Amino acid sequence: MSSKGLKYFIDETYFQSLDDEFGVKKIAEKFANAIKGKSEKEIEEIGKQIFDEYGKSLAKRILETEADNRDRTAEQIYEVAKKTGHIFPNVPQRMIEIGILATRVEDKWRWGEISFKRLSYTVSKCTMNQALIEAVGEKIANTLPCRHYCTALSETIYQGLNLDVGVRMVAELPKDKKCQFDGFFHFH
Repeated sequence: MSSKGLKYFIDETYFQSLDDEFGVKKIAEKFANAIKGKSEKEIEEIGKQIFDEYGKSLAKRILETEADNRDRTAEQIYEVAKKTGHIFPNVPQRMIEIGILATRVEDKWRWGEISFKRLSYTVSKCTMNQALIEAVGEKIANTLPCRHYCTALSETIYQGLNLDVGVRMVAELPKDKKCQFDGFFHFH
C-alpha cells in the first residue's frame, strides 16, 4: 500500500470499534456477576478463565483487523521488518499499543525496554484495575485477576505473529505501584 493516502495517526473509529467490543467496564461487570457467592479459589479460577479469554479475543481481533487500519507509522514499521527480517519487537509493540490505547486510553503506562531481546511495559494507573475496584471491591481487584488479560493479550499477539516469545509479569500494582509485563524473545 502506498503511504501517500495514509494518515499519520490511526483512525479514531478503529479504536472506538475495539473499545465498543472490548471495553473494560463490560468485562469487569461480567467478572463481578460470575463470582457472586464464590469461594476465593473459585474466584481465582473464574478470573483466569474470563480474563484469559478476554485478552485472547482482543488480540485476535487486532491481528485480524490491524492490516486494514494502518497509518504511515505502521507502514514504516512493516517496511523495516520486511527489510531486516526482524518483526520483533516493533510489530508486536504496535499491536500491544493498539490494545491498550483502544480500551484503556486513561491508563498511565510506558515502555520499559524495546530491544531485539525484550519488550517490556509498565502500567502505573490502570483503568482495568479501577473498573474492577468499582465492580468487586479493592480486596478482590488487588488479587489482579486482570493479569491474565495482559499476559494473554501479549502471548496471543506473539503466537499470531509466529514469534517464540515468553511473557511474564514481574511487578504487581498493589505492592509495586505498577504492573510490569516482559516479553522475552527466544533466539533459535
